[in-house]
Amino acid sequence: DVETFYKFIDHKDNKTLTYYKFLYDTFSKSDMVDLILCEVDYQVYVKYLQKQYVNEQEKNDKINNEFHRNPNNIDVYNQKTKSDQILAKISSEIAISNENIENASKEILGAAFIIRNQGRVTIITTGQNKKFKAIDVKTYMYYKLIEVYKKAGYNYIDLNGITADFNDTNPYKKLNDFKLKFKPDVFEFIGEFDLIVNKPLHQILWSTNKIQKEFYKPAVKK
Repeated sequence: DVETFYKFIDHKDNKTLTYYKFLYDTFSKSDMVDLILCEVDYQVYVKYLQKQYVNEQEKNDKINNEFHRNPNNIDVYNQKTKSDQILAKISSEIAISNENIENASKEILGAAFIIRNQGRVTIITTGQNKKFKAIDVKTYMYYKLIEVYKKAGYNYIDLNGITADFNDTNPYKKLNDFKLKFKPDVFEFIGEFDLIVNKPLHQILWSTNKIQKEFYKPAVKK
């Protein structure tokens, strides 16, 4: 179901649905591709929400007691308002989940596009349903993928790259942090070299400063 998968990753890059359909069809001919869809189990999710509600209700009761003792305290009032909103949201999600259980509805939480070849598994890309931000679907999927493919006899799982910039100002810092928390072996590749095949033309371009401008173009636009 490439179209369902694409709903969760269409914002990540400039690759189209047609691109992923072609990619899937190409590798499926050699049985080298897996399309993973992670579905919510509403029976489990309701229990999780109920537990969340109980925990938040205990906090809410303490805040209400404090508010009754000191009704003019703005900080306590703000805490009470926020806690009331959280309780209302959880209660609404419980009601929706119960309705989905009755209707046997399905909801996809996330998806992953996998290529398998010669004992190696490569995670091409993953995506998550924004409606379920409270659930760390991506971390679950990665751990599950590692577990499943390890049992299947694969030797390596490629998390498909991090950036070489480990500074806090790196716009992709969260991407780095996410993948590094799995404690992978990190390989730094040398890069690429260009062979000058037309030295006179190269010298002319170099003298105009055009080549230098290409080298110093920022990789990320802020």
